Amino acid sequence: MRNLEISNWMTRLLALTMLAGMVLMAGCGDDDGDEPAVNQNVWEVINSDSRLSLLAAELEAAGLDGALATTNNITVFAPSNAALQTLLTQLGLPDFSPIRDELAVAVLTYHVATSIKMASDLTVGSEITTLQGELIEVAGGPTLVSGATNDAGFIETDIEATNGVVHVIDVVLVPPLLGEQIVGILGTVAQPILLAEDFSILASGILKADAGKPVEQTIVGAMVGLDDITVFAPVDAVFNGAGITVDTYTAEEWDAIIRGHAVPATLSPLTDASGIATVNAGVTLTTTAPNGNLGTVQGSGNDAAIPVVAEGLPAGNGITYPIGGVIL
Repeated sequence: MRNLEISNWMTRLLALTMLAGMVLMAGCGDDDGDEPAVNQNVWEVINSDSRLSLLAAELEAAGLDGALATTNNITVFAPSNAALQTLLTQLGLPDFSPIRDELAVAVLTYHVATSIKMASDLTVGSEITTLQGELIEVAGGPTLVSGATNDAGFIETDIEATNGVVHVIDVVLVPPLLGEQIVGILGTVAQPILLAEDFSILASGILKADAGKPVEQTIVGAMVGLDDITVFAPVDAVFNGAGITVDTYTAEEWDAIIRGHAVPATLSPLTDASGIATVNAGVTLTTTAPNGNLGTVQGSGNDAAIPVVAEGLPAGNGITYPIGGVIL
């Protein structure tokens, strides 16, 4: 369950429900009987539509299904299965399970508008406030403009629910600030480190180290800009076991530590080698080839070799090896 970062979103959803404060009226009143009865909430609309089964699974995994069932006056721009499959292809992933929880929640809540927006309300140039906090812009067509590389068009609009409305769209919307980060790292060694759940503490350390620096001086800039690079990436279990959080080290300390895990060459496959230079001039590495294991790496300040704990993750400009320790 993606429950790590949903409390803020759930609080905001609950607040919306309380502000709405409306009692749904039973029956059709003076309805002439021509309009079909609306008897499903937003979550039920999504969950019962075969075109949206992947979205339903992600919403349920994030714990957002209950909120979409009970919060009044919301609009969901629901990406189709094909849209989600296209995003998976772009990310090079079989499914969304490796994605960091907070990123998944940010993207999902960016698809939820905090008021009802029928198709007739989507006028060119207007902006839509989302639960995630950033805006969606309406362009001609109409289409929706976000941080994704393509604008989103509509497959079906105005699917009414008891507590809002659902529009089916053909592209996954990405929050603009997140989109700026994602688009530039796709296909590089930075992609698994910054997006995958297994490296969330390392990713936080990188972002802390890079804050406020020109891109050419950043760790992300090196991971994206170098034509050949190998990153030995400690998994979260390493930091958790040692009680290390992003606040344990200063930005300068994180910068030095992480640069000692990066080699400006593609080491694939791992071989028995020593004196390997890293991006941190004060740290050199010794590696061993797989021999009944996945290989090892040892920093000049380590007392023992660190095991590679999973297969290397190849990228367009190098490879990332998940490791079971911190290089010193």
